[in-house]
Amino acid sequence: MDIGRTLPADVTQSVLLDDLVAFKALSEALFAISGDAIVHIDQQGVIARWNASTEALLGISDERAIGSDARTIIGDGVTAIFNTPNDGLSHPLRLMTNPTGRAPLPLSAVVVALQHGDRRDGWLVTLAPHRRYEEIEQLKNELIGGVSHEFKTPLATIKAYAATLRSDARLDPQEQAEYLSIIEGQADRLERFVDDILLVSRVNAAQLLKRRVSVAFDDILDRALAAVAQRISHRVERDTAGVTLNGDPERLVDIFLHVLDNAFKFSPAGGLVKITAEEREGNSIVHIRDEGIGIAEEHVPFIFDRFYRVEQSLTAPSGGSGLGLFIVHSLVRAHGGTIGLHSEPGNGTTFSITLPVRS
Repeated sequence: MDIGRTLPADVTQSVLLDDLVAFKALSEALFAISGDAIVHIDQQGVIARWNASTEALLGISDERAIGSDARTIIGDGVTAIFNTPNDGLSHPLRLMTNPTGRAPLPLSAVVVALQHGDRRDGWLVTLAPHRRYEEIEQLKNELIGGVSHEFKTPLATIKAYAATLRSDARLDPQEQAEYLSIIEGQADRLERFVDDILLVSRVNAAQLLKRRVSVAFDDILDRALAAVAQRISHRVERDTAGVTLNGDPERLVDIFLHVLDNAFKFSPAGGLVKITAEEREGNSIVHIRDEGIGIAEEHVPFIFDRFYRVEQSLTAPSGGSGLGLFIVHSLVRAHGGTIGLHSEPGNGTTFSITLPVRS
């Protein structure tokens, strides 16, 4: 519908004015709430907007910045911003700020030239310390490295054993069954890794808990132990009768599956894994202790970080993506609980999980 042809001119002008006011209020709100440092520089090179995140990053108030020449406030590196092409695309830049009275600060910037028809309306710039982008790049490299390794190792095993089954007619039925079991185990490993990646994506999107109900801890524990039963050779002791958990049953299984898998993985075959649980002061408290290699003190602060692995070699026999304990920590927090650990190298590790009995 052509509003200009169907409504009186004064009404049309009022509608357009209302739209303009609403858009301006929206843009101001976006500037205000953004966690990124955002700067709007007009076509004259003067700072038109300067949000709180930019003030925090550069230590310069909006009162001083707005209305000032961008070269004076941000530094001579602004010249690179002014040379941004008028193609409507975002352009990454490396800037060095050097405002008077402040130490130079290397920044990474993303710039978009604002264009209205043939007229340039200035530039919109986001700023961040350059190290932030280096950290993002490092995380991306770690993700690619971790994912590549977790896929490459089992795929190589599957390929080798499948080729042997196809080419060697001398294999007896027992050997064939053994090779097929190895292939199945490696396929299961791939499936678990894909499941972990998908769960991490839900962690990032805060889509963790579908429901919360009261459930017996023994039921959760039975399901977690059953999931790892075929790949363990440990003794398990449990003192958990009568303890109730409150939460999403599927995610509770994920919590204890990963903690138990970690205990079995780093414990010698035949070693003892002891599980105890109690209810105290409105909380369910679970302790899982192993007799494994333990964790050195310098690793403890990072043990719940994404992709962090105590064993530095990617060829460590225990394998693992470094996602399990990150998932555990995220799920425990989503349930309103806490997790901690006590460990001594060579003397095993105890994980302690506290969850509220009621949501």
